[in-house]
Amino acid sequence: MSLHPFYPLPAKGELCTVGKLPLAVLNVPAIGNELGVVHLVHGFTGSKEDFWELATHLSHAGFRVIAHDNRGQHQSGHAESYELDDFARDVLEVEKELNLENTHLLGHSFGGLVARRAVLIDPDQFQSITFLCSGPGKNVKRTPALTGMIEFLKDKTMAEAWALQKANYIPDIMVNPHPDEQSIWTHRWHLSDKRSLFGQAQILMNEIDRTEELYEVGIAAHVVYGENDDAWPLEEQDSMAEQLEAERSIIKFAGHCPNEEMPAVTAAVLGAWWREFH
Repeated sequence: MSLHPFYPLPAKGELCTVGKLPLAVLNVPAIGNELGVVHLVHGFTGSKEDFWELATHLSHAGFRVIAHDNRGQHQSGHAESYELDDFARDVLEVEKELNLENTHLLGHSFGGLVARRAVLIDPDQFQSITFLCSGPGKNVKRTPALTGMIEFLKDKTMAEAWALQKANYIPDIMVNPHPDEQSIWTHRWHLSDKRSLFGQAQILMNEIDRTEELYEVGIAAHVVYGENDDAWPLEEQDSMAEQLEAERSIIKFAGHCPNEEMPAVTAAVLGAWWREFH
């Protein structure tokens, strides 16, 4: 598999593939003394590029950054199964293939459910877990949009769905065409497997709250969200932090994607917590 970035890679960063599927990985070394390795898991319909700018700031702060495309998304391979355990075991596969240990794992939105499952499968692999704009279980708030997307996509290819939505936009379904046909958003949509989106949607609509199980593991946890996050109810994120006895950080002026909206501020918040482990 040949990987090509759409815009300049973060400083000294490289793209590679690992595993049999294979999985596409962004690997950005720390600049200066390495303070730890952070592994970032993207959200629904996203990709490793969601962390592009964040990775630059974290690298300059002394952290090695790993981010991969979930199976069926963007430059990672398509698969036959898209269950939560599949996504979680891919996280562990990346860790194994890159000889990582004691990593700080972060999951954004849907990625939080994946990260939590990975920790529950192999808690000894990770030093901490961070939930970035992610909740404890099924996202009831987004269920109508998720079911609408599934219905819209079921009899179309990814390209057909994108073109139809651009021509006659239907609000409140999770297909959001970008006007630039050369953009990363357009490119990754066309490369992705709609079965992956269906699998992720089912997880978001049905995953049970496993906060108590995670608390029993005893791993250090951090709950971070933008003050204007409109995707996961803030009260659910607050409750999860309380149950986990986790650090809670709120990023002012940010919404559901602080990693993209305010990458420098988000990196400072994350880095300050991770440095406490060094």
